[in-house]
Amino acid sequence: ALSVSDKIFYIHILEGQKLRESGKADPFVRIAWDVLDTKIKLKTPHLSKTVDPKWENCVFELPQPEIGKTKNLLLSVYHESLGRHEFLGRAAISIETLTKLYPGPTVFHLKLGPKVDKK
Repeated sequence: ALSVSDKIFYIHILEGQKLRESGKADPFVRIAWDVLDTKIKLKTPHLSKTVDPKWENCVFELPQPEIGKTKNLLLSVYHESLGRHEFLGRAAISIETLTKLYPGPTVFHLKLGPKVDKK
């Protein structure tokens, strides 16, 4: 049987670097577990016209989902635009890594994975 964990992870989004090769972006980060039925949808504010964003006071509380229902914490970066947002990249941290380091604090320097077009 699956049980719900009482762990709360505090996610502090600090900055991004070189999010695009050329031009500017209006980036924001979505934070979520890789669980399809999750109701938790967290998002930083978008920052205008920068490829090197620095967020201030972007701290989120994220409860651990049911044990066995997730494998990764996903940090997805998008360019905000009218209509559909442009996907810039994604980084993942395994739940095993997070629970080993709990209660932290731990700093992760993440590199976005290769851009994959979502169809």
